[in-house]
Amino acid sequence: MRRVVLRVLLISVVVYLGLSASVLGESRARKQLKPIIVSCGICNSRAIYLPKPVYPASGKAVRASGPVRVSVKISERGRVYWARAVSGHILLRPDSELAARQARFEQWRLSGKAVRVIGTIVYNYIRG
Repeated sequence: MRRVVLRVLLISVVVYLGLSASVLGESRARKQLKPIIVSCGICNSRAIYLPKPVYPASGKAVRASGPVRVSVKISERGRVYWARAVSGHILLRPDSELAARQARFEQWRLSGKAVRVIGTIVYNYIRG
């Protein structure tokens, strides 16, 4: 019985070490192929086209106002491919995300090569 348990334990250790070595090799290869991503902070000033979000009727009804910060990921071509509101009134967030996805930016370059960018767009809603 002890021999069987030891063999199973030995086989499981060998299999684990073999798998972890292959996983480590794959992760090193992936790290070398990852694109360079640069952070720009607040990106409003680099926008070529920055549409104004629609002030939703539900937001007007409760007199929601103030800044809405939208975290964005920008492609090498300057197009927003991901947007998520991270702060601001909850009723104003969906329209801010929609407007952010339509924004266009200048290309960011690092050593002459276009790079992806992570940043923030700020929309300021004013009651009126």
